[in-house]
Amino acid sequence: MPAWFINSGGLYRRAREAATRASLAGLKAQNEALVAVVFAFITLEAFINELADFATETPPDSSLAAFGSLIKDLNDSRASISTRFQSARWILSKEPFDEGGQPYQDFQLLIKLRNTIIHLPAERATADLTEPPTDSLNFLETLRQKGLTREHHGAAASFLAEISTPEIASWACDTTAAMVRSILEVLPAPGDLPDVSVPIRFLFAKEFGL
Repeated sequence: MPAWFINSGGLYRRAREAATRASLAGLKAQNEALVAVVFAFITLEAFINELADFATETPPDSSLAAFGSLIKDLNDSRASISTRFQSARWILSKEPFDEGGQPYQDFQLLIKLRNTIIHLPAERATADLTEPPTDSLNFLETLRQKGLTREHHGAAASFLAEISTPEIASWACDTTAAMVRSILEVLPAPGDLPDVSVPIRFLFAKEFGL
């Protein structure tokens, strides 16, 4: 197998560093929380794609090779990240994620959070978030119940202000780590691919500190 650089691990470390900085007080800390969330999400995108690239180096009749081919096809068809992770879990373990359990539920929350941050309409910036959330922000109540948000009122009340917390930053990183672990743990056993799967699992685990 040729030498590879695992870029997803570097992205994950940037997310963790931003989460650490978010624990400091002040406006910059709020900005760092947003950085942590976005980098935690793109880490997952990079991880599943990089793992698929590694898988193309495995024997063509292996489950890893089938996984790599499937992810590439899903990327070509612009499948969602949810579909890619569910497909990866299924083809590697013959069992999908439990959509009603963890870490998949937090994974779905992270997707909704990232999408809302990226696509947030400008007119929501001064919305009164004490009112019942709209359909697009229903997930915000779940984040509140988890104790991850910080309530603001008046002119300071906005979606971004509420979710820019150290707790959100750490949670996003933890969610990413849990999803990465959930895929690595179902890679083929060492006896099945003694020269391939162990290095792949070890390399990614080391990069993510798992």
